[in-house]
Amino acid sequence: MAKRSGDGLLWLYLVAILGSASLLVMAAWIWGPTLLPVPAAAEQPSSIGVPAPRPPPHPAAVLHSTIVTESIKALLQLAVIGVLGGLAKYIFDRLQAARLRWEAAIELQKELLRRLRAIQAQVGRARETLRADRSADNYRAQIRELMEARSSLSALSQELVVADEAMDGRGKPIAGELEQPVGFLSQIIHEWTEKNRIVQSMQQKGRDARDIADTLAAECPRLQELCDDRGVGTHRAEFTDRLESAARQLLQGIIEVSVQRTRNMRVVQPGRG
Repeated sequence: MAKRSGDGLLWLYLVAILGSASLLVMAAWIWGPTLLPVPAAAEQPSSIGVPAPRPPPHPAAVLHSTIVTESIKALLQLAVIGVLGGLAKYIFDRLQAARLRWEAAIELQKELLRRLRAIQAQVGRARETLRADRSADNYRAQIRELMEARSSLSALSQELVVADEAMDGRGKPIAGELEQPVGFLSQIIHEWTEKNRIVQSMQQKGRDARDIADTLAAECPRLQELCDDRGVGTHRAEFTDRLESAARQLLQGIIEVSVQRTRNMRVVQPGRG
């Protein structure tokens, strides 16, 4: 809204200058001749056929005419300078506004990328810890980590949708990449919530850790898939690929906006190399 208001004031300023210049030109065109010295009457032949001498123009009339003419020229020059100055300021302000917008977009995407990498690291740590220790207590601790990662990833996805315009339309596609990872973590958490009572019952009965781990492997397939090393075609593989794709798109956005900002700076400050 402020940007549109500033543009409107600039154009009003330019129209006022052009209007003033136009009025001055019209005034000079209409009333200028009346300000010039009146020429002497047409020469009339004398009684003996010799033309009467033309009287010279009055010095005051000549001076007055010169002052009016030069004043009009000066005012027209000022009008032209004002118009060109206004246009130059308008262009400069637009470039500066674009530079600030690009810098804000870069910082936003850097922050989003940092948070995405932190979520990836958090899930990776939980996965490695589950692979090393399959006790029920460790499962509970790492499920809490996965719950936190799911919540952070969901919030990140929503922020990408909100920031879509600021990111020149990149936000929503990246948020779409995060739908599967959020769903995969939700399935893991849902499985654990449903089967946690079975684990508690087995612990109360004094079952050993291996039996509990085998039960979890059978009852919580998504959780086990997270811990397995199977590659292509698994939900975990798609989970990893989608997160990497989102990270690459954020990084690509940072690079593209940085290039735009650099070009803009060269226009605004051509002396810097």
